[in-house]
Amino acid sequence: MGFPTRLRQLREAKGMTQQDLGALIGVTKNSISSYERGVRTPEFHLLLRMADVFGVSTDYLLGHTERDVSPDQRLALLAIELGENGATDEDVRLILELLKCRRRISSAHQEMSAAIERERRSRRR
Repeated sequence: MGFPTRLRQLREAKGMTQQDLGALIGVTKNSISSYERGVRTPEFHLLLRMADVFGVSTDYLLGHTERDVSPDQRLALLAIELGENGATDEDVRLILELLKCRRRISSAHQEMSAAIERERRSRRR
């Protein structure tokens, strides 16, 4: 599966419109439409933002792999790597807790941004 199809599937799975996604990553609805039709390819920084929004790797987003590692699996792999590089159990615990907090904050921010955008659109009508 290629990037255009994967992008559309991820966006729809999150219940987002092209406008919603565009607002979250800082582009127009037309840009999202162009990406989904394969007419244009987003710049690297936008791919990173999209991957963050959907909670997937850029490899998965780009269609280079059919199976993505879940966020919880990534944290487990990170914990192992940190331990192998000399981090104490307490260091690992604190780092993982900070990352989980960041994930919750990011999710809340995305939801608020989408809600604000929907409210703006409804007021324009």
